[in-house]
Amino acid sequence: MTRENYMGMNQKDLISRYVYDPEKGIFYTRKTGKRVTSTNKGKLVLPVRCGDRILNLSPAKVALIIIDNIYVPVGHTISFKDGNHNNLKYSNISIIKRVENNLTINEISYHTKPISEGIVSLYYKQHDVEHFKFFVVRRGPRQSVYRTLDLEEAKAVYDEWLNDKFITRMDATRLFK
Repeated sequence: MTRENYMGMNQKDLISRYVYDPEKGIFYTRKTGKRVTSTNKGKLVLPVRCGDRILNLSPAKVALIIIDNIYVPVGHTISFKDGNHNNLKYSNISIIKRVENNLTINEISYHTKPISEGIVSLYYKQHDVEHFKFFVVRRGPRQSVYRTLDLEEAKAVYDEWLNDKFITRMDATRLFK
């Protein structure tokens, strides 16, 4: 079964609303000529007013339709060759089976190892090599978290939290990205 429209719009409808530059991966509105910068959850979307609602269209799908009139078939999804969802250059967009997308191996996997009560060490595995990242101190499953590279500091923070349930301490989170 092939699709003939996307969210009720065909290639002609989309071309009448948007101009797409495939080399740069940029969309412009045909009405104002301005670059589309609308986002939803950190990703670019192409808003279309439909009655009293606004539909947010996937720019990657719209790019495929505008350039080659290709609609994503049922059971398939969009994949970005470089993994960057914000790189909307036409050469970076491809269609794959949804099953292949779910089976794609994440090159980096994270896991924890308990050190003592309330303290775990976070590791990541890349290319079958395990690397230490940092220690995580937790008060409880829904309470404070403190990250540090020093095990002694982690133990001191946990002990401090045991003695005073209302004390909070901020870690240098910006160091652990």
